[in-house]
Amino acid sequence: MSDHNVSLPDGSASRLITRFRYRPEVDGLRAVAVLAVLFFHAGMGASGGYVGVDVFFVISGYLITSLIVRDLQEGKFSIVHFWERRARRILPALTVVVVATLAAGYFLLLPGAFQAVGRSAAYQAVFAGNFHFWQSSGYFDGFAEEMPLLHTWSLAVEEQFYLALPLLLLVVFRFKAMRRRAAVIGVLGTALALSFLVSVHTVPRYPSGAFYLLPSRAWELLAGSLLALLPPRWLPSRPWLREAATVAGLGLIVLTIFVLTEHTAFPGWAALPPCIGTLLVIWGNSPPATAGGGDRLTSAGRLLASRPVVFIGLISYSLYLWHWPLIAFANYLAVDTRDAGFRIGLLTASFALAILSWRFIETPFRREQVFAGRRRIFAFSGGALACFAILGIAVVIGGGLPQRLPHQALAYQAARADRGSADYRTLGEVKRGELGRFGKQDVRPSILLWGDSHSQIMLPALDLLARDLGRKGVAVSYPQTAPLIGRFSGEMGMREHSQEWAEAVIRHVRENRIEHTFLAARWEMYLWGDIEHWQLGDGRSNGRLEAAFLETVRALNAAGSKVWLINQVPSHPMPVPRALAFSELRGTDPMIFQTPAEEHQRRVAALERLQDAAAGLDLEVLDPAPLFHDAGTGRYRTVIDGRALYYDGNHLCKSTVETLIYPWLREAVITVAGGF
Repeated sequence: MSDHNVSLPDGSASRLITRFRYRPEVDGLRAVAVLAVLFFHAGMGASGGYVGVDVFFVISGYLITSLIVRDLQEGKFSIVHFWERRARRILPALTVVVVATLAAGYFLLLPGAFQAVGRSAAYQAVFAGNFHFWQSSGYFDGFAEEMPLLHTWSLAVEEQFYLALPLLLLVVFRFKAMRRRAAVIGVLGTALALSFLVSVHTVPRYPSGAFYLLPSRAWELLAGSLLALLPPRWLPSRPWLREAATVAGLGLIVLTIFVLTEHTAFPGWAALPPCIGTLLVIWGNSPPATAGGGDRLTSAGRLLASRPVVFIGLISYSLYLWHWPLIAFANYLAVDTRDAGFRIGLLTASFALAILSWRFIETPFRREQVFAGRRRIFAFSGGALACFAILGIAVVIGGGLPQRLPHQALAYQAARADRGSADYRTLGEVKRGELGRFGKQDVRPSILLWGDSHSQIMLPALDLLARDLGRKGVAVSYPQTAPLIGRFSGEMGMREHSQEWAEAVIRHVRENRIEHTFLAARWEMYLWGDIEHWQLGDGRSNGRLEAAFLETVRALNAAGSKVWLINQVPSHPMPVPRALAFSELRGTDPMIFQTPAEEHQRRVAALERLQDAAAGLDLEVLDPAPLFHDAGTGRYRTVIDGRALYYDGNHLCKSTVETLIYPWLREAVITVAGGF
């Protein structure tokens, strides 16, 4: 588009923006927003700190709309100049962070992870990072914590908004009848309402898309836009009202920071409190229209406008850019990032990098001390985006550049693909008796395997056993759903349907006269009755699991089936292929990444006590943990003869199940039941 101003005839537009000046308390709000995000990502108590991004969105909408409308009504708006300012504001620091992340990834990341970073960088070259992460990962997924450029999704949303809003306002201001405040508010208000409806509708149905994409996020930025266009008479003049609005606004923001969690359906209705809170703080500290109202900030506004808080707000963009790559690399490289001192060190480093970035990158570019002139900044911008694209695509096409690494490290990494195909069954399929099948197929089924994803990793061993013994088996599995009567399910599992799920399985056992039922699960996830916090457990059960376990075994026995409980294999603090590759690269002993025997025993202590409570029931307990125990180190092995035993931190490789678990299982079954 050519660089020309939009000219409006004198007096053709009412003064929609009557006054616009720097507001330090808004920078203070930025500080609150970025600190919330930092503490959330660092795992330091702010369970809903991700709402800091929503605070940023409202602020951005308010400021950008104020600038655009001010220039439009004065007849001096240039869309090319607008994009120049955006380029100076956004691209220099972003370029340094993306290039630095790619450079660090070259030395620190294994091929799969490095390839993912390259793909992120390539998408960011066209400000479509949010589309990439929408397609590849949920924001709260465990793997998302290891994506160093994940946070750029919000920049992509803002840039998409910055492309759409000025074009929309240009179209509106082209029509004389639309240059009135009511008309502009009507257009933006309609867009806000539609976006909010999209957000509410998509959150329960397409949660990842609702989180990442502009249509369900635009209303947050548009809320700031509408605040910028409020008539002056609607701004508060009474001191008590200004104080109350500011306190209420900050209260809403702080409340959501500490009350919401990663399990909250978001954005939708849950995003209203932080957005309304941000609006109230800005509104409560807006200069009143009355001449006698003065320009004084509220008490809370003065706190936000204090120099230390404002300084954090000034560096908030760089702080936001730098903090996440540091945390993500730490999550990827470290065995345990829960140590408070370690996390404080990461935040301290983030602040140091942010200050340097603000001082030597952001400020010189914004003041045109570097690349003075429009052509130069656009040339730099084009070069930077081309750099993202070329480097990112090269890394993707190169498969993460595996030639960087020694052969053995790559061999360990290859274990990630050594897994059987998952065959999970829906509740409807189980009710209809449509279960997975294994073993000999020309006889009636007499074996059932039931559990979560850990039952799926045992399936190859059960399949070989059933074939050896001339038996047919059926399998019913679902992630994060224990093979127990009652609700023992995580967010990815059956959840409220887990009771119905269990009843359907037991009914199938009874109706089909299944003689042997194998229960396999990652039991430590359910021992304390709260899957969200299982990591904090100490081996004690709250009684729910004991009761559910005994009820389940009794029900299966009553249905005519003997129960075989397969205890869980030891889990480890880091994905095993990655840990082994790291030990190869660093020349360290892989033992440092292996779980001590006493730690595993603590996790499953309650399960072991269930065996005593189940005395008299037709139950056999099979414990594979001794197969992995290394008496010399007192830990559980993750590698044998240069071959990784797991494909992540707790799931065994298919080859491990076939070569290690199957012989053990066959011997155990023949010893106990004489081969059925």
